[in-house]
Amino acid sequence: MILPMSARTRAAVASVALLAVAACSGGHSSSSGATTTSSTTTSVVAATSSSSPSSTSTPTTVSGTCTQADPKVLATLVPQRLVPTGFVMQPEATNQTGPTDFTKAVSDDGEPDASAVLKADGFRRGYQRLWAHADHRKVIAVVYEFCSLSGAKAYATRAERLGTSGTTSPFTVTGIPGAVGITAHDNAGSSTALVQATPGRYVIVASASGPTTVATQAQIEQLATSVAKGLVAELTANV
Repeated sequence: MILPMSARTRAAVASVALLAVAACSGGHSSSSGATTTSSTTTSVVAATSSSSPSSTSTPTTVSGTCTQADPKVLATLVPQRLVPTGFVMQPEATNQTGPTDFTKAVSDDGEPDASAVLKADGFRRGYQRLWAHADHRKVIAVVYEFCSLSGAKAYATRAERLGTSGTTSPFTVTGIPGAVGITAHDNAGSSTALVQATPGRYVIVASASGPTTVATQAQIEQLATSVAKGLVAELTANV
């Protein structure tokens, strides 16, 4: 994902309790993974999942000489400076964020063909981070690395397709060429926005959510867009 819009992510967007990816609904077919973030938003390729990443992964050849790699290395691409003052980074263990290896990526995708697709598209590794604000807004940032530009684009297309439904609507993302914006509302007074982009061999997703009493839909969209721009800038400067 953006992570892509997994089944979990789609449910989140649809219920907007999530947004996207990550902190939203807690699982593909069950809510057992929602943990403490199930009532908030955001995620592409989503951020939290129903399974935690493996602490160690044996490198597996993905395509040619390209192999899966240590996802922890991507942590530097998702720094605190991506979010405004007041947002607190949430523990990885309890929110099922942090390093995303192949197994976790398959779980986050949630589709029956996830393993075959991720391998065919050349998934190498990913990283997910969740922040929460005292006013109940949440932000999730996701970075997925692929072996090739074509693989990243192919998976981004899949993520966009899976993340779009009759309960979501698009919004225009400015400042990020080719970026996709998706927004949703729920009946409990919460708004969610997700931005997905494909800078090079990477798929990034930034999602933001929060109560409508705290932020307007436009402000939630602006927050998600700002975080997405920050992710692109980090990749440009460090990769």
